[in-house]
Amino acid sequence: MKLATLDDLLAEIGLGNAMSVVVAKNLQHGTPPFHRATQSHGHLPIKGADGVLITFAKCCRPIPGDPIIAHVSPR
Repeated sequence: MKLATLDDLLAEIGLGNAMSVVVAKNLQHGTPPFHRATQSHGHLPIKGADGVLITFAKCCRPIPGDPIIAHVSPR
């Protein structure tokens, strides 16, 4: 997906459709700054989480291979 302006890119970041860290890394490597992630209900393996219910925050869109820090709650 191509964005017409820098404002469009910033809007996508602000709306949570693009992660600023990913955009910055892509810019450093010379790849296009924004690709819309497809909706996926695939699996993301997390070591040590066997049998544990996991809910990602609305702002969290981990990419396979990225480190994940968890907050464990009794709920």
